[in-house]
Amino acid sequence: MFRQQFFLLAIAFCALPFALAGCLSLGGPMVWSYYDKCSAQTSSFLAMAECGKQARNADCIPSNDCSSMGNAYVQFTDSLVLSVKNKEMTEAEAMRRFAEYKTSLIQGERRDDAIRDAGRAAAGPAPIPRSDAPVLRPAPIPCPPAYRTCL
Repeated sequence: MFRQQFFLLAIAFCALPFALAGCLSLGGPMVWSYYDKCSAQTSSFLAMAECGKQARNADCIPSNDCSSMGNAYVQFTDSLVLSVKNKEMTEAEAMRRFAEYKTSLIQGERRDDAIRDAGRAAAGPAPIPRSDAPVLRPAPIPCPPAYRTCL
């Protein structure tokens, strides 16, 4: 049973770089916001994890818009739930690992935002189109003398 648990944890951690490469901010709520709302309602890790997973899936599955990062987050949380249910760790330890994982994702997102902002700043301001600038139009094609009109 421990090997299966270890395998699930390894998959979750191996999926993290690919999830982060896909960009965390895809427009919808961040995956941990569902779990945060549930943690305000209960002190049980198992109850919070089930509530968060149900809320997240109810929001993204119908519209087929679940992110790969969100899927990895849910898988990691599920692996912690399995460890608690198999008595391999306590709820307190699972909550600690869950918080560490969430913190690492948030720090990664902030780092990525800072890198993007630095790139924008280094590129300088975007040119602003002037309203008095001449409009470039293609030169007219001269009509050969044999034709009365050009099409």
